[in-house]
Amino acid sequence: MSADTRQRADESVATRFSRAMNAATSPYGFLTDYALASALSALPIVLVVRQASDGGLGSPVAYVLIALAALPIGIALTLSTRLRGARDEVVTWLASLPFAVDNVNALLVGLTDEVELTLEGPAPERSELQPLLDRISDDALVTTCEGSRVVVKLGVIENKLLPLRSCHARWVRFQRVVVEFIVPLSRRAKVTAVRVS
Repeated sequence: MSADTRQRADESVATRFSRAMNAATSPYGFLTDYALASALSALPIVLVVRQASDGGLGSPVAYVLIALAALPIGIALTLSTRLRGARDEVVTWLASLPFAVDNVNALLVGLTDEVELTLEGPAPERSELQPLLDRISDDALVTTCEGSRVVVKLGVIENKLLPLRSCHARWVRFQRVVVEFIVPLSRRAKVTAVRVS
């Protein structure tokens, strides 16, 4: 990997990742969701308050409940800290590809699940490309094949309760589509641009 390739990859993503962007790169990233951590802490806190109103705040049960209340928040804070190096991993992966990929930020924050390719010549037929995507996932779909342009929909269904889990699933699907679909395609028809759209 050349210094120019690394610099191009570095400039193609945000200079600093948000907590959500870091979380999208890890299967455990959804545990950094502070709203989820707070919800999981709520029941033990309610039980601690009840213990306190009954005068049993110094009991062993109260200490266990306090620990249980603190655990989800502690996990969220610890994991958030550990995932701070995710940007470097993303840049390293992008730099390893034989083409540049733009607008990865939108994918990491969950704004889109479409990838647009521009080829040097005319794009292959959809009927030729879709079976290659089907090997990755039945939900991935070639939505457009016009001229030298191909658009792929990753097809990850949004999880309303755990949106960070959906972001991670989208990131993993994107990586598979790039490595197993776009890279082999680039060997047949030169890919001049890849953009998350």
